[in-house]
Amino acid sequence: MIWKVYPRLLEVPPFLADFLNRMYPAVPWQKVRFYEGMPWFAPKWASAIVLPHPWHFNTMCVYYKQFDFLSPTGLSTIAHEGMHILQAFELQKAKGLGYYRGFLIYYNILSLIRMFQLLGKVSLKKLNKSAYRSHPMEIPAYNQGDKVFKYLHEYYADNQYSKLLHHHEVVSAFMDKYPDLVKINSGTRYDKSIPKYFAGALITIPIALVNPVILIFLKGILFLPYLFFRK
Repeated sequence: MIWKVYPRLLEVPPFLADFLNRMYPAVPWQKVRFYEGMPWFAPKWASAIVLPHPWHFNTMCVYYKQFDFLSPTGLSTIAHEGMHILQAFELQKAKGLGYYRGFLIYYNILSLIRMFQLLGKVSLKKLNKSAYRSHPMEIPAYNQGDKVFKYLHEYYADNQYSKLLHHHEVVSAFMDKYPDLVKINSGTRYDKSIPKYFAGALITIPIALVNPVILIFLKGILFLPYLFFRK
């Protein structure tokens, strides 16, 4: 049960590491960790999420509800989250204290602004998801994921599904055929004005302070039965 609070750390297959390194060569992937299992506060409709590591100052984490690295759908999700990792390292090189990073600061304030822009245009029930789907930092991620999905189906159809992306040589051939998948920068416009950064920081500080406390508390609750009932 503890993996629901502390998701399971994953070992990335070599072909997938090659795929990500080729697609996002500017990302220091040694500072990125992959997990199966979503954080306790993640929305139920989310299939994956990128967050700063709560206990590190420049390590980033990708959490997957289900780590599917074989299908076009799963690989498109991985490419989508990879774009967020690229954004994180564009913003202050992903440095900060726990959740207090440029990535979350800008994501939070841009999300709030987008919700205000949509207020009255969509129902309150759909407001959160509508703001998410049209978020300035989500648009390039969805574009990249959609392209990977499309190109994989094209590539597999051309070779009659005899060469799947599960080997280094196929990764190399695939990326050579679709060079527009290589992203040195995300192309995201963050609008780094001081008032917006300050507002985003105010939103993010409570999250950065409270989340580690909750994680420690939940872990303690999970281990109480062990402490009381061990022989």
